[in-house]
Amino acid sequence: MAGAPDDLGAGAVLITAPPEPFVPEPARGKLALAIIVCYAGDVDEGTRALAPLRAVGPPAVDLVAPMPYTAVQQLIDPALPAGMRNRWGADFLHDLPDEAIDVFCAAAAAKPSPFTQVLLLPGGGQISRLADDAMAIGQRQAPWNTHLLAVWDDPADDQRNLTWLRELKAAAPHTPPGIPGSTS
Repeated sequence: MAGAPDDLGAGAVLITAPPEPFVPEPARGKLALAIIVCYAGDVDEGTRALAPLRAVGPPAVDLVAPMPYTAVQQLIDPALPAGMRNRWGADFLHDLPDEAIDVFCAAAAAKPSPFTQVLLLPGGGQISRLADDAMAIGQRQAPWNTHLLAVWDDPADDQRNLTWLRELKAAAPHTPPGIPGSTS
């Protein structure tokens, strides 16, 4: 993403592959890495911008296709159905070393609910070049954002899921104390 055009947004999400027909049977219910992408521009330019990612190899599931932005926003709806219990945590990171990736991967492997997700989103780009007072969103220069989404359905599992999130937040890297916008 460091050299990607401003029209390309992407992120990595550690999820449990859903039991859906578009997911190959051997992958269903297993821990998976989902790469989410959104190119807001010309389709051919988007194809070129995604070429380095596609060169890594074929994914188990490829849902990349032209679609309206509203459809992109609705892609996560099945993974977060209404009525679920949830607690989220988020932060901005100044870097993402291997040790941090290990913490996030270990937490994802130990998550108590298949609905829980760990998102790692690169920052920067056009939004980082705006003046500090241009919008309400802070920490726009942070190269990484994390979103830790503990999501479960049974109230009997509250403590287990909340403990998982608390332990991950304590172990995960975060912005140094006192940096505006830090939520750790």
